[in-house]
Amino acid sequence: MSQVKTSFSGTVDGKAIMSAADRAEQKLLMQFGAYVMRTAKRSIKKGGPKQTSTPGEPPVGHGQELYANFIAFAHDPARHEVVIGSQLLSGTLGDVAPEKIEYGGTEAIIVGKWPFRKRKVVHYLPRPAMRLAYDVAVKKFLPKLIENSIVP
Repeated sequence: MSQVKTSFSGTVDGKAIMSAADRAEQKLLMQFGAYVMRTAKRSIKKGGPKQTSTPGEPPVGHGQELYANFIAFAHDPARHEVVIGSQLLSGTLGDVAPEKIEYGGTEAIIVGKWPFRKRKVVHYLPRPAMRLAYDVAVKKFLPKLIENSIVP
């Protein structure tokens, strides 16, 4: 039996490895955020003023499609995460918080024009768009995304 002797001398550049890993992580998070955002926006169907969705299904957009137009995502490199969701909606009926649309709840709003304005309590039933889009992305898109991000 013959023996083979080898030797290795060199340095490993830790910064280059970490920056490559950070770039891969950022790319993965940005692609995941974009997929969830697109899926959520597409799940909000257009409808007339009298159309409503059943609780547990995504909401029906009316007119200006405010909720769908304000869904966005952002990458936070300091926390190594992506934030996906809707901004606070301001309209003629008061501020409708996106969590009221997503999870349901009760909110007091102001209805009417001055001097005939009055406060009205509105009950929202849950119509999740973001949760359903996130679940779809985790099941369908994330495994492929992770598989393709790890290359030799």
